Amino acid sequence: MDTESSRKADLPPNASQKQTRPSQVGFRGRFWASGWTFFFRWPVFRVEASEFVPASLFLGPFLQSGVFVLCAGLVTSLPNPPPGLAAFLGFVGLSLWSGFFHDDGLADTADSLGVSKFDDSDATLDRIHAAMKDSRLGTFGVSALVLFWMFRFLGAFLWDLGVPALALVVLTSRTLAFALAWALGRFSRSANAARSGHLMRSVGTLPLLGLLGATVGAVAVTAYLWPSLSLSAWAVSAAATLGLGTFFLWTQTRRCRGLSGDLIGATVCICEILMIVLGRSFAA
Repeated sequence: MDTESSRKADLPPNASQKQTRPSQVGFRGRFWASGWTFFFRWPVFRVEASEFVPASLFLGPFLQSGVFVLCAGLVTSLPNPPPGLAAFLGFVGLSLWSGFFHDDGLADTADSLGVSKFDDSDATLDRIHAAMKDSRLGTFGVSALVLFWMFRFLGAFLWDLGVPALALVVLTSRTLAFALAWALGRFSRSANAARSGHLMRSVGTLPLLGLLGATVGAVAVTAYLWPSLSLSAWAVSAAATLGLGTFFLWTQTRRCRGLSGDLIGATVCICEILMIVLGRSFAA
């Protein structure tokens, strides 16, 4: 089910004749169109491969958290929605709109763990890559997806973190995962053995700094609007997630001998789970 890797290999698809070519609206239009097309299954319009802007990858955290808020907000506007329903359906809407983009990466990475041997042989590497490319969902993949959605359910209903806190979870988890992927793409030789490593390496430092600064600014504004959110507790949670996420992505990149889109997607999901668990501290 190598959706993430295949989307990186084939994306952006050729535009149809009825679709507006982003080049007609300049770089800014191509920038936003590239970000939307990359992360969502149903784009407004697509971009040609030659027009794709790599820096638009860092729009992902804000585009995805925005879609989460939009879907949750539609439920909140209903009369007397059950507690937690808006937040959970925000997650459902986000995954549906993105075509289960990151979920697929988590499942493929989990399935590859099921065929791994604890050695560095070429045969083991072939089994890992074959499992990631297999369109069938294995036992490990199903288990990982069940656990992932279980934590989403807990965060929305049992722990009742609320839409503002979970919007920060979506934003922060993706910002941290993409920052880690950027760092590995820049400084790890094993990461550059795969297409996604080269893609991350092609993005400059300025877009990363812009993403980090914009994320901190968005968190600060959210904490100001909702005083129940603790900015200091969020910072501690983000630091802990960054450390554990670094360990996960680094070890998996070495195991797979390359930074693939599936690994980045799995890291997004792992960071999201960690932020949901730790969200009980900054959403209290």
